[in-house]
Amino acid sequence: MNTNEILIICRTLELEGKTPSVALVKARMQGPKILPVIVSGIKQYQSMPAEAKTRLDEHASSDTCSKALKTPLADSDTQTLMEEVTQLKTETKALKAELSDVKAELKSIREELKVLHSFLKED
Repeated sequence: MNTNEILIICRTLELEGKTPSVALVKARMQGPKILPVIVSGIKQYQSMPAEAKTRLDEHASSDTCSKALKTPLADSDTQTLMEEVTQLKTETKALKAELSDVKAELKSIREELKVLHSFLKED
């Protein structure tokens, strides 16, 4: 796996009218799929000027990449991706709620510390 493969996949997805995402790129990759490399490649692609993206068209349409990268997702792949997205949304919602609780507890602790601090100053 290399960044060029990810950039080409991102370009192919964009040409198909799709926004490159970790799930879509991962589904089209061959070989090992290392999440930090995928995320880095997508960010690199998103920051590329349009001119540089256009240069990727040659590679995206080459015979070696074309078959692997332009193969549409099977229904089972789409279903798997949708299930992963749903699971991630659920986990994100739970984490946000937990973070909110932690913030509230931290605020309460800070207020208690202020009271204790002012009490100690009085002595």
